[in-house]
Amino acid sequence: MQNARRISLQKYEIDGSDGALIAQIEMPRGLWTANGAPLADAISGAGFGENPVLKIGEKTYEIHRDLLTDKLVVNRYSIYVKDDAGRKIIEATAPVEKRSSLICYNETEFLVTARSIFAFDYDVTSNDSNVARFKDVSPFLTFSSRRLYHIETEAREIEPLLLAFSFFLAVLIAY
Repeated sequence: MQNARRISLQKYEIDGSDGALIAQIEMPRGLWTANGAPLADAISGAGFGENPVLKIGEKTYEIHRDLLTDKLVVNRYSIYVKDDAGRKIIEATAPVEKRSSLICYNETEFLVTARSIFAFDYDVTSNDSNVARFKDVSPFLTFSSRRLYHIETEAREIEPLLLAFSFFLAVLIAY
């Protein structure tokens, strides 16, 4: 069992099974624009555009997204992280179905799916087997932005990048 927590409206932390901090997610303070979206260049050029940041150990990654469809209300996005050479190292398509995202990482597909529309409860699956589950275990009536999440992994450690990226996608779907 691992834990994750929202320590402010824009910052999340994920602990390893030993309780040590393995990842941090920082949501943008400005607008997270999508490449190819109308006005994206104008917003970024005016200084209002930011990308979420993923920190794993000493490495810091920016999370980018590209607009795949251009509809008025519901759009599909390619959400990804690049390495130092500019290659995508993990990528997701969101949404692929209602309240789900498909991740491609190391030539394997993972599906992040909401179990409930009323609670933060998500499964990460690959090849029809459960890899991880994220569940909000905070008291229902709380007046704080802080939240506590349990992360259950199936029989093996998940690479921190995959774990943090899939948790980030669950947060995007939920909130």
